[in-house]
Amino acid sequence: MAFLKCVPTVYVVDDHYQIILLTKLNGTVKIRVGDDEYFEDVCGVLSTEKNYFKINVDKYALDEAKSYTVIYQKTIDRKSYYPKLCESEEKTFIFKPLSKKDDIKIFYTADVHYRFDLLKNLLNAAKIKADAYIFNGDIGELDSVKHIEEICKLTGAVSKGKFPVVFVRGNHDARGKFAEYYPRYFPTSASGKTYFNFNLGVLSGLALDAGEDKLDSNKEYGGVNAFEPYRRGELNYLKSLNGLGGKIKFAVSHINFTCTNYENDPQFLIEKDLYKSWNEEVERIGVKFMVCGHYHELKYFAPYDKLSIIKQNYPVISASALTDSELWATVIEFNGDKITFTAVSDKGDKKQIAAI
Repeated sequence: MAFLKCVPTVYVVDDHYQIILLTKLNGTVKIRVGDDEYFEDVCGVLSTEKNYFKINVDKYALDEAKSYTVIYQKTIDRKSYYPKLCESEEKTFIFKPLSKKDDIKIFYTADVHYRFDLLKNLLNAAKIKADAYIFNGDIGELDSVKHIEEICKLTGAVSKGKFPVVFVRGNHDARGKFAEYYPRYFPTSASGKTYFNFNLGVLSGLALDAGEDKLDSNKEYGGVNAFEPYRRGELNYLKSLNGLGGKIKFAVSHINFTCTNYENDPQFLIEKDLYKSWNEEVERIGVKFMVCGHYHELKYFAPYDKLSIIKQNYPVISASALTDSELWATVIEFNGDKITFTAVSDKGDKKQIAAI
């Protein structure tokens, strides 16, 4: 892995994969799957003057091949005539698609807030053996390229470049000097949006992005947000979906839009009419459950829960928690018709949040 800055991450977006990786030096990168090569280009021009790459790969091809090879050539001089690149270097990674029909385990985390030490301790303590991974927002503010690279290193180290990952933006991931560059480094739809659907074998889902937790006009944001029209565009996207594939459908949203003011603070009570429309579409699509973060608390909201501002017909599970000294994540297990949510801590503790 001499030329790579971190292990690649294979993200699931819509009906394909996006492999995102960082190289130590600028160059060009291709991904070989079977006999086909995939690359990142700008209107026919290959990228050679940067060290981060987001390459779309055919999902069915990678699922069948079960491995991919990163092909790298360091840039010597991108001249107008006869540009020079180094000889190619290669690194092959085994890939395990989620092809199981039953006994599926998904590791879910959110609200890490740069406490990567706690997350690593948690993974070691819990001895997680997952078939896929979900990162549901608030991994950290994007104040520098270094912060972005640290997140890329984290997702690669956790998933080992071997297992599919769903990555959803949280409100803190939309903060900082480099927040506007989020789409360069993290998964997005073909239209460049941070909301999309995904397919994982018998599972399928909605990756939703509510943006910030207060109105754009809140003085905390200093006039740099425009999430209100973004949410309306997301509603149009939801309306455009005819359904999702997969036997079991679920939603992932950092913010629980059915109960935005759980803390009973009026500044969080926003977009009620719009979120009601969101919920109508999510119910129409027929999700079995929704997992959220944001509260920093493990919590189960039953269908039509009295705490829910918008009465949803599916359970909502807040499946992550963070204190000054402790992090909780959750293992979601699919066994037959039963789905269980077991929280695990970096101290090695376990507790069941829900079984549906």
